[in-house]
Amino acid sequence: MNSLDRFANEKLAALEAQSLRRTLVETTPDDGIHVTRGNRRLISFSSNDYLNLTQHPKIKDAAVAAIRRYGVGAGASRLVTGNHPLFAELEARLARLKDTEAACVFGSGYLANTGIIPALMDKGDLILVDELSHACLWAGARMAKATVFPFRHNDLAHVKKRLTIHRGSARHALIATDGVFSMDGDLAPLAHVALCLVGILILVLSLVSFGKSFRVGIDVDQPGQLVTTGVFAVSRNPIYVGFFVFLLGQLLVSPDWVPLIYLVAATALFHRQVLREEDFMRQRYGHLYADYCRHVRRYV
Repeated sequence: MNSLDRFANEKLAALEAQSLRRTLVETTPDDGIHVTRGNRRLISFSSNDYLNLTQHPKIKDAAVAAIRRYGVGAGASRLVTGNHPLFAELEARLARLKDTEAACVFGSGYLANTGIIPALMDKGDLILVDELSHACLWAGARMAKATVFPFRHNDLAHVKKRLTIHRGSARHALIATDGVFSMDGDLAPLAHVALCLVGILILVLSLVSFGKSFRVGIDVDQPGQLVTTGVFAVSRNPIYVGFFVFLLGQLLVSPDWVPLIYLVAATALFHRQVLREEDFMRQRYGHLYADYCRHVRRYV
C-alpha cells in the first residue's frame, strides 16, 4: 500500500470511528413526492422541492425548449463565456418581482453564501455565526478572511457579549444565521430583533406625523392642532405603542429580570401618562377629539 492510500484509509477510518463517514444511496425520483430506494417506494421529506415545481408541466416544457435552442451545459463560468440571455431575463424578472434594482442568481444556496459573504466581508472585519448554522455559512465566513467567532445556538445574549468584546476592533460586523435550521427545524429569533426595529419605526413615523406641531408630553401653552393623520390614523398613542414594542423586543432578545422590570414599569407609567393626556385633549379639542376617539383605538 502506498503512502497516499494509507493516508486516505486512515482518514476514512477516523471518520468511521466518529460516525461521520457518509455514503451515497441510489435513489430514483418518481414524481417529486415519491422516490424508489432499494426496491421500496417511499415519500421523500428531505427535498427542497417544496412546491413540486420540478414536475410542473410548463417548467418541463420550457426546459426542453431551452435545451433544443441552446444545448446543454454552460461550458464555463458567466464571466468567461459571457452572460447567457436566459440568465439576464431571469434576473430581470426576479428584480421586478422583488422590487429591487437588480438580482443575481446562484446555482445553489451553498454557492450563494460562499459567494456573498466573502464579497461583503474581508480582513479586519468580524463575522459571528450561529454554532448550528448550515455548513455553507461557515464555508463562506472562512473564505472571507475575516475574524470568525461562533455564538451559542439562538442565544442573542451571547451575540451581544461577542459584539461587546470584539466589535470595537472590527471595521464591519456580520451576524450569520439560518432562518430555519435544516437539521432541527427550529427558527432563528429574528422576530425578536424585528420587534425592536418595528418599535423604532413606529416612533419615527409618529414624529413625522406630528410635522410642525411636534411636541413632547402636554404642551399647554402651544398645544397645536389635533394630529389625526399618518400613524395617528391607526393609533391615538403610537409613541407609547412604539416604546412598548421596542421594550418587548428587548425582553425577548435578552430574557432577564431587568428588561422585564423595564417593560412592566414602562407600561404602567405610559398608561398613566396616556390617561392624563386624554383628559387634556378632551378639554382642549372637545367634540373633535371625541369623534376621533370613536374611530381610532387608544393603542392598537
